[in-house]
Amino acid sequence: MGSLGTVLVLLAQFWALRGATGLSVQQAPKLLQVRQDSQVTLACQVVQAQAWERLHIEWTKDGDILCQTHIINSSLTVGVCGSWGRLSWQPPGNLTLQLDHVSLNDSGLYVCWATVEIPDLEEAQGSGTQLLVETDGWLLNRSFSGLAFALLVTGAVAAFALGAWIWGRRRCRNRDAGNPLYSNALYQPRRAPRKSEAWPV
Repeated sequence: MGSLGTVLVLLAQFWALRGATGLSVQQAPKLLQVRQDSQVTLACQVVQAQAWERLHIEWTKDGDILCQTHIINSSLTVGVCGSWGRLSWQPPGNLTLQLDHVSLNDSGLYVCWATVEIPDLEEAQGSGTQLLVETDGWLLNRSFSGLAFALLVTGAVAAFALGAWIWGRRRCRNRDAGNPLYSNALYQPRRAPRKSEAWPV
């Protein structure tokens, strides 16, 4: 029973040590907002305590493989990513993907993947970077959205107050026009002169 307990403890320590020295990918930032036609650099850091000889790297966009390559003996085998992207690698584990002249269609979730193929197979992925490509007009409108909303609310309140005041004035005038006592107090028609008051001929 004691030997079985010792074996279990040794196995637990082995797996804990393996997890502590395992492969991980750190990716930042979570959200990146850029303007259309600008240049974007996405970065991730591959952390592996144990030595490796061959590393497989992938960048995915919304779950689809955007580009992939190998790093062998700290050298990148392929440095291009499609017709508009470039990969770069800086030891010990910094990988960047540079995109030129991004468009609205380039918006999406970009995830960095790393797989150690030699000596042992192990895979890890980053948390992802949400890229949001915006037009200049949208950015401008968004920057002034708070001010525009405040002005809109102020204008609506002022228009409502003005409308209520005009409606109240018209209602008062209509009510006063239908009141004979109020009308007589304000307007007394001139009566026709009597014969005795007539001018001498």
